[in-house]
Amino acid sequence: MFVLVALAATLAWALRTALIRQARQEQEHRRLERDLEIAHRMDALGFLAASVAHDFNNVLSAIVGYAELARKSVSAESSGLASMDRLLAATERARELIRRVLTFDPKRSIEYAPWLSAHPRGSCTANRGNPSADNDPAHGRARTSGVCVR
Repeated sequence: MFVLVALAATLAWALRTALIRQARQEQEHRRLERDLEIAHRMDALGFLAASVAHDFNNVLSAIVGYAELARKSVSAESSGLASMDRLLAATERARELIRRVLTFDPKRSIEYAPWLSAHPRGSCTANRGNPSADNDPAHGRARTSGVCVR
């Protein structure tokens, strides 16, 4: 009889231990699932931030280009030259803002090619041979706007 009681106590203890272990594993599994869901959301938010930043950079590139063209057509004595310089300084602040937005997504960075340069559009070598760049619409837009995405 004593053996049966001892065996029952041992089995009860083993069952209790197994149930506690299973409860902890399930709790850890739920925590890991939550962490993974948060990571997926952060990745999506980073991708969105990068896409918006690249689109904003496309608009900014046109502004810089036209401002540079206008600056070249304004005489050195004109008051318009100072306005063009202030406009170009503002575009540099906007580019810095884009860089800060892109720090939200560490998997993507941006390299600005001069808008009026000798390099033809799409000549960025950072995107060549990069499968994610070939399949990513943000990279495709960037390739055609003087921006290299890494």
